[in-house]
Parts: sequence; C-alpha cells; structure tokens
Amino acid sequence: MDFILEAQDLLKIYRSSWTRQKTTALDHLSLKVERGQIFGLLGPNGSGKTTALKAFLGMIRLNHGEVKLMGESPHQMSVKSKIGFLPEESYLYKFLSAQESLEFFGRLAKLDSKTLPHKIDTVLEKVGLLESRKRLVKHFSKGMLRRLGLAFILLKDPELIFLDEPTVGLDPIGAFKIRQMMIDLKTQGKTIVMCSHLLGEIENVCDKVAILYQGKVLKEDTLEKILSIPEKIQIILQNQSQNMGSLQKLLKDSHIEIESIGNPRKSLEKAFMEIIHLSS
Repeated sequence: MDFILEAQDLLKIYRSSWTRQKTTALDHLSLKVERGQIFGLLGPNGSGKTTALKAFLGMIRLNHGEVKLMGESPHQMSVKSKIGFLPEESYLYKFLSAQESLEFFGRLAKLDSKTLPHKIDTVLEKVGLLESRKRLVKHFSKGMLRRLGLAFILLKDPELIFLDEPTVGLDPIGAFKIRQMMIDLKTQGKTIVMCSHLLGEIENVCDKVAILYQGKVLKEDTLEKILSIPEKIQIILQNQSQNMGSLQKLLKDSHIEIESIGNPRKSLEKAFMEIIHLSS
C-alpha cells in the first residue's frame, strides 16, 4: 500500500510551567494513512486530535516516536511544499481583501507571479468567493473565512491537506459546502487528514477513521467496518408494497426472523439540503 502518512509510537507530554504537572496529550499513538483517502481523527475535546495534527506537521517536539510524510520527515522543505494546513481558527489580516490576502500568500509561497492572478480567480470561484474578492476580510462571516482558508490551500495545490475542525461554528449550508469541497479535492487525487468531534461530520466524508481518547487510538478502520452490524442483513426494495405479504410469508416459512419493516431513512443533513434546494 502507498502510505502518505505514517505515525509510529508518538508520545507527547506537556508540563505545566507553574505546577510542573504532566499531561499526556499523545499516548504512543500509531496510525497510517493511504494516499487518496479522506482520513478522520474522531474524538471528544481534549482527546489529542489537534496535538496529533501538529505532530504530523512537525509543529511540536515529540517525547518519543516518528512521523513520515511521503516517506520523509515533515521538517524537510521538500515535504512542506507539498502539504497544506487549515487550523481551527484562521488568523488573517483583517484590513486586506480576499484577493489581497491570496496575493500576499502567493508571494510568500513564491508562486509564479505570472500565473498567480489567474490562479487566484480560479480558487476564489471554486470556494464561492469570486463576487466577494474586494470585500475586506474583517467583514467576512465564519463560513466565508473557512472558505477563504480553503482557498489558500487550493492556491498552493498540495498533495496532502490537514484540516482542524473544518466546519466548526458553521450553519448547515456552510458546513455542507465545505464537505463538498473536501470530496471534490479527493476526486482530484488529494489526501485529506481531518479532525473533528462531530460524528456526522466524519461519517459524511471520511473513508477511514481513527477514534482517539485520552491520546490513544482506540480503533482504526474503514467506516464501512466500524458502522456495519455483521450479525444482521438489510434488504432495501423498490416500492413493491403489494408483494410484501408474500415476501413476509416466504421469510417466515424459511424461519427467518424479521426484526422490523419500514422505509429507509436519509440523513437529517440530506433532508435539510433537499428542502432548502426545493425552496430556492
């Protein structure tokens, strides 16, 4: 398998500067992420998700363990040029417009100045901010700030993207748009590692999940395996209610117990977006 991220036995202990009390943020954490996946770190607040992201990015000094991104250390400049990171809070210059912010970032990242204006137009259109390009960042809503943060990542066009609570504080429509962007990035061959404490957030987009608690990985597997109930089988039929009596009799005669019969349910998010779409 082609692993784009490998973390082995990561240990991170923080010490209070006043009491010298020790807090274990990562407790011998190990995991691997395949290229082209959307990988989710799921856990309650304080479970070590953000610390794990910082460790993957080489932003903190570990007490023990090793991280490899694309087979190399995250401290290598050749690796840093291929990764993007959207923190939980985007710290932007509020007196700049969206376009000016991207121009500033593009120059810092040493992107080609000849193609930069076209790239900026392209990414602003992708994140739905093209019409707001001249608006100052200080007038942006939370959702617009998150989308502008994604625009920074798209401008750099990295292979590996880290997202820390990408939809925190957003309304359902804003969160839906962010998730759609993540899925679009995956179709382009990008790998995304995201952390969230929202169960539905992870379920809607991730291929594989690591469940963290107190700095440990309690379980790491595909969503299909985590969510499936192997001792039960679900059969979904087209609307053939006139034949249900015959089907029930057949199953009963075959000594197959029917636990429940009813219509399958869509997620609340899907129902919400369909209702909004129909009314717009």
